[in-house]
Amino acid sequence: MAEHVPEFKGYGKSENRRASDKMAREAWGKELRFGIEVLNKQLNANSKLGDSKKQVAQTVIGKLNLLVEDFDQLAGDISLFRAKDLNEDDIEAIVTLDLNLLTRSTAIKEKAIRTSREIASSPSWDREVDELYNKIKDLDETWKRRGRLMSSIGA
Repeated sequence: MAEHVPEFKGYGKSENRRASDKMAREAWGKELRFGIEVLNKQLNANSKLGDSKKQVAQTVIGKLNLLVEDFDQLAGDISLFRAKDLNEDDIEAIVTLDLNLLTRSTAIKEKAIRTSREIASSPSWDREVDELYNKIKDLDETWKRRGRLMSSIGA
């Protein structure tokens, strides 16, 4: 994570955990916000989008916005922040999920860019949007897994 977020200090020391968690969330959110921006531009500028395609695009943007809102919320007083010591397996599991979330967020941003370049009337646009939505579902599931792990550590 430190390669992608230079200020990231990790979860080994309890005094670094909250800041590292916040930095990781900000990195994921940044990627998704860019994807939302690109999709919104296409949605607003593309007169070739029919009502059903506009609705699909708005659904995708809405789902991305919900994830960004989740990432923006403070993690609260989860057991990860209360735990004095974490074992290496727990730290590795959290960082692995953090990297997965970053990778998936970046993939969503890149897919949003590709989707926005497609001509809305072409059949490939539908496929691109479907693939984008599947990536969003994968990200959401990874986010939920991370939440369960973070809550279970030290409990």
